[in-house]
Amino acid sequence: MKSEKGTEKTKIKKILAAVLLLIVFVMVRQQTAGSLEHGSLQRKEPGEGSSQKSLEAIVDGESYDINVEIAERRFTKKEVKKELKKAKKEIDATFLGDNKSLNSVKKPVVMKDSYRNGNVEAEWRLDSYDVINTEGEFVKKELPKKGVLLEACVLLSCGEETEEYSFGFHVFSPDLSVKEQIETALEKQNQKNKTKKNFILPKKLGKKEIQWKEQNPHTVGILLLLGVVTGVLLKFRGLEEERKKKKKREEELLLSYPQLVTTLALLIGAGMPVSKAWGRMAGRYKKNGTVKNAAYEEICYTWNEIQDGVGERKAYENFGNRCALWQYKRLASLLTQNLRKGSSELTELLSKESELAMEQRRNLAKRLGEEAGTKLLLPMMLMLCMIVALIIVPALIKF
Repeated sequence: MKSEKGTEKTKIKKILAAVLLLIVFVMVRQQTAGSLEHGSLQRKEPGEGSSQKSLEAIVDGESYDINVEIAERRFTKKEVKKELKKAKKEIDATFLGDNKSLNSVKKPVVMKDSYRNGNVEAEWRLDSYDVINTEGEFVKKELPKKGVLLEACVLLSCGEETEEYSFGFHVFSPDLSVKEQIETALEKQNQKNKTKKNFILPKKLGKKEIQWKEQNPHTVGILLLLGVVTGVLLKFRGLEEERKKKKKREEELLLSYPQLVTTLALLIGAGMPVSKAWGRMAGRYKKNGTVKNAAYEEICYTWNEIQDGVGERKAYENFGNRCALWQYKRLASLLTQNLRKGSSELTELLSKESELAMEQRRNLAKRLGEEAGTKLLLPMMLMLCMIVALIIVPALIKF
């Protein structure tokens, strides 16, 4: 208890100390604000932009809220000259871009609008814009072997001071990729063949031969669409196959149910316990079953569970859940109820279940026969159309 009280007192002290520090901070801020009466406000350095301050002006004891915008500091003449000088050095360092020398310019150059972090504005001029544009990019991709001499002039402005800086550079044909070389050759060929009906494609790129093939622009899209459609169809095909397998299994279980219940009723009626009768059915299937049957496969699986130590009651419940048909679930319920409560009427119940199952099997066989007839309807219609065509076509030919 004492330790808890001690920790609470420590927390209270910390809170009081934080509040006290906050009060001191606010008082210092107020005193600082009051000290502006005979003080000054600091301007931001050139290039940092203007700043805004919210001040309180007191005149004749009345207070006024004032918002003042303080412009950034301007360079002195001496500082302007330094900035212009440094801007020229920055131009020398950045103008070449990826080029190595002013005597061999084969890649775009860099002509910025401002230097020295925006303190110096730049306005570029070239003596010719046929080779390089104002963005520093090549306009012509094929130049004379001797290259072209160009002069660049940049007008630098810092504050009210301006200064021009000029220099020359030697431009050669740019290093083009294979695709750019092909495009240049096509453009050149296009200029030659304007009066001819056929456009003759270039056959060589330097010493290398060019082979041309017409490309369908929709081929890639069609292939992608076909791939997507194929994937969707395969997915639906897989789902349809699973549905058919499930339906086939259910029909097989329903057709086998009457025989299964009848056999079980006969064995139990002959005095066998349920587990022994179940084992006998599984053994006969393993011995004589050449064709797989879904119902008897489940019987064998259940018998293996019983032999592996799973309780009979649990094994029969699992049997009904795996078969997933209400007939098998009812059979599993009868067997588990017999184990739990004991029932002398199990044989009679199984006999009634067998009669009901036979009636259901007859209905199922009737339904399957109707479905088979419906499936045969389309081939029969096709055959009828063929017979009619065989009769009518020769008659029409004679007439």
